[in-house]
Amino acid sequence: MDQIAASAEISRATIYQHFAGKPPLLEALLVEDWEGQVTLFARLINESRPHQAMAINTWLFRVVEGMRRASGSFAIYRYVLGQGERGPALYRAHQDRLAALLREAVVGKASNRDPVRDRVESSMIIAEIDFLGLSALSHWSVTEVEAAVSIITQRIMGMADTA
Repeated sequence: MDQIAASAEISRATIYQHFAGKPPLLEALLVEDWEGQVTLFARLINESRPHQAMAINTWLFRVVEGMRRASGSFAIYRYVLGQGERGPALYRAHQDRLAALLREAVVGKASNRDPVRDRVESSMIIAEIDFLGLSALSHWSVTEVEAAVSIITQRIMGMADTA
C-alpha cells in the first residue's frame, strides 16, 4: 500500500478512505482493466461488419495490442484470481460478458439458433483470444500471431455462417 500511495502521490490514509485494503483495491484495478476489454469487444459490434474477415482480423490485432498495453496488470489477475471464490467468480462473469458481446456482434438475435451451443462456442473463442494475447506477449513470433489471428477469424466467421 505504501508503494501504491507513493506512486499515486497520495497518503495511505487516502487509499483506505476508498478501499478497505489491498485486495479490494487490486480488484477495482482489475475490473477497470476489464472495462477496456469490453470496449474493444463493443467495437466489433459498433465499428465493423463482423462477417468480413478483414474487419475481424483488424479487430483481433487491436485486442492483442490492448493486451500488450495492459500486460502490467497480469500480476493483478493472478493475485485477484487466487483470492478465494470472489476472484474466479468475477473472472467468469467477465468472460461471460465478453462471450455475450461476441455473440451479439456475430449472430445478433437469431432466434433459430441453439443458445447453449452459441454460449459455449463464443466462450471457447474468448478462451482462444485470451490464449492468443498471452502467447503473443510471451513467446509467439509475429508469424505465429498472424496465423492464430487467421484461425480465430475463421472460427468467428464460422459462427456467423451458421446464423
